[in-house]
Amino acid sequence: MFDDHAGELVRLGVDAGVIRVSESGATKGRQAGLTSDLLRRLPLFEDAPVDEILSIRRELDGSLIRFRDAVARFSDGMRAAGWDPEFVDDAEDVFVREVEPAVQEIEDAVRDSSFVAQFLPSMTASQNWAAGGALGMAAYNLASLPELASLAVGGGVGFASGVREAYLEWRKGRRGVERKELFFYYEAGRRLGIS
Repeated sequence: MFDDHAGELVRLGVDAGVIRVSESGATKGRQAGLTSDLLRRLPLFEDAPVDEILSIRRELDGSLIRFRDAVARFSDGMRAAGWDPEFVDDAEDVFVREVEPAVQEIEDAVRDSSFVAQFLPSMTASQNWAAGGALGMAAYNLASLPELASLAVGGGVGFASGVREAYLEWRKGRRGVERKELFFYYEAGRRLGIS
């Protein structure tokens, strides 16, 4: 939250005893500094319009709560205060050890729980190759759900049942992904066009 100059002034004030920082103040400072550092790592974040950022925040409110909890936990292990020069190294360590692996796990889970990944195996198992292929291509873009429904109806009850089961499995997987503590960070980055 501090630029280099302001951080240096605070550090000098703390060192000189002019500024007193309680333990809870230092904790909140580490949390705010870590949050700021993480968001700055999203390359387009600083250029994003405020209304887009607010929209992302509103839509991902539940995920934001889990993100804040993760940041609080991550910052507990940091030694440097937000105004210390070593804070940058601590934040980098948190990013490498905690954030990058968690974001990669989310990316893998999103890829593994895609509707196509859920649907195609069930279609090949039922030997409905032609309908499965057509639906698989349509399912690649989930915006085409009305087309999926019409394909399901046209394919008969067994086909519709396969579509329903695959969709339920996909939705269950997606909910699990959305509950991950760094989903807010992942999704904000994706919506800002970097993931």
